[in-house]
Amino acid sequence: MNNDQKQAAADRLAKAREERYKKNPPKYSQYSKEVVSLPDDHDFSMKNVRAWIKEAKAHKLAEHRSHLEA
Repeated sequence: MNNDQKQAAADRLAKAREERYKKNPPKYSQYSKEVVSLPDDHDFSMKNVRAWIKEAKAHKLAEHRSHLEA
């Protein structure tokens, strides 16, 4: 696959995902309704908490690797 074909495939996939999301949005039933309803700019929104978790996992991995190297 050349770069143009890869880009076209990525665009088609993004469009398909967007259409699927419109037809069947995630329910997030495992989370509290109050948390799901918070706007993205709120400190404790799902978006921010997920970013914190991702950052903490990356930090843990980096610390673990530095400990093994020492």
